Amino acid sequence: MKTDEELGQVLIAHNLKQTQKRRDVLALFYTYDYALSSKMIEQNFTSFDRVTLYRLLNSFEEQGLIHKVVNDQGEVFYAKCSSCEDATHYDNHIHFHCKSCKKIYCLEDVNPSSIKIPTGFTTQTVHLDVYGVCKSCSEN
Repeated sequence: MKTDEELGQVLIAHNLKQTQKRRDVLALFYTYDYALSSKMIEQNFTSFDRVTLYRLLNSFEEQGLIHKVVNDQGEVFYAKCSSCEDATHYDNHIHFHCKSCKKIYCLEDVNPSSIKIPTGFTTQTVHLDVYGVCKSCSEN
């Protein structure tokens, strides 16, 4: 868990103002090692109006702090990845969707850039989704 000061430093690194609401939402992302559903985020911040919360999430996404992940039912999730510590994050990694617990994990140790792209094509972003059962569910 990051301190309030450390959360503030992350916001500064992403050119975002340090407000208590931003620190509170950012702290939620550091609490979990998987992507958070829109519903889960909303449930944690019932004191925020929905518009404010989504503006905040959009600003996090625009500044490269989080990114959206959409599951196979079209539900939106938001993830903060380990490489989001600085403002140079690129969303080129695999998302693992657990069919059992429904959690979505960012697999940053798997290199999707090894995919062979035909000559003349230029890759800008890679989105790969893998579906299966996560380690936690497999052990149960």
